[in-house]
Amino acid sequence: MPYSKFRKITEVAKKFKLQVASGIFFPTEIRKIQPSIYLTESLNMSKSIGYANEKERSERLVAPILNQLAAQNNHQITIYSGRDLDVDSTNDLNGECDFLLGLGKLLMSEVMRPLFSIVEAKEQDLRYGLAQCAAQLYGTKLFNEQEGLILPKYYGASTTGDVWCFLKLENNKLTIDETKYFLTDLELLLGRLQFLVDDVQQD
Repeated sequence: MPYSKFRKITEVAKKFKLQVASGIFFPTEIRKIQPSIYLTESLNMSKSIGYANEKERSERLVAPILNQLAAQNNHQITIYSGRDLDVDSTNDLNGECDFLLGLGKLLMSEVMRPLFSIVEAKEQDLRYGLAQCAAQLYGTKLFNEQEGLILPKYYGASTTGDVWCFLKLENNKLTIDETKYFLTDLELLLGRLQFLVDDVQQD
């Protein structure tokens, strides 16, 4: 899976001639979102069962959060899990993505209009996850452009399930959010995710 070959964000930046910076994505005041009863119970159950590897973290922590995100947007975004995003194999922009969020309801099995990439941090290393996410965001940008969809920005996240770090690709600049967000403050995390979805869809 070539996307996972990228282990440092500087490798992605050098290969695709991108600028890298750190910054703050969110306004000081932002709406927190109450988790649904289903999400709260699902996460509590997951904590009691435990999660020892990436697959378990993905299924028990990340997927339920994304399910709520889709539900609170009236299912006008689609969650793709474990789908291939093959854009340019000669430049290692191909392979499986942990999660992609796309605009609109799912109409067919192929990935359609992706705008948000979420990567499970390999070996619980957020930096490794950010590098893979950066490559997927650049691949997503090229994929959409090939389909005639031009968006000025794309967001992504590297997560262990417990900790989330966000990334933005705007034009040819990669910005890493200076703040990390935690599952222990779920209302804040849900609010941040919703803000990013809204921000992309406004363009």
